[in-house]
Amino acid sequence: MVTLKDILVRRYGYNRDDFGSAGLVRLDLEEGTLSPVPLHDIFTPHRIDPAKVVRLTALFSPGQQLTLMGVGRAPTRRFTVLMVSGDGLMVEGGGARELVGWEILRHGLMRPELLVFDCDLQGRDEAQRQRKKATKSLCTGPRLAL
Repeated sequence: MVTLKDILVRRYGYNRDDFGSAGLVRLDLEEGTLSPVPLHDIFTPHRIDPAKVVRLTALFSPGQQLTLMGVGRAPTRRFTVLMVSGDGLMVEGGGARELVGWEILRHGLMRPELLVFDCDLQGRDEAQRQRKKATKSLCTGPRLAL
């Protein structure tokens, strides 16, 4: 199990300072992006590294199983991603299909430790690299021992 915070750290180079003093990231629903909340005061000019601006659609893919932890009285939700669009995710949970807009996922996107990916994304990436490596090795000619 991997949280969204883990993904932001591993894939996009986020560090402790990027999560602000409350552990939050900046969510822009109009642009469909996440970006760091620097630990600078409002009078300190700062620049956001463009590599750390993450498109929401890049975080999700069909087949992922997600858990959105509930806050307060909101229940914890578990679902499987069927499709990713600019408006949100088409998911299946509890036998029903529904469109879960980004605004419904808002608290899990802003507080990235609340959104849990039930599969290991790093393992999936490693498996893809291994497949590419195997394909390349099959395409090379036989080596002669000298």
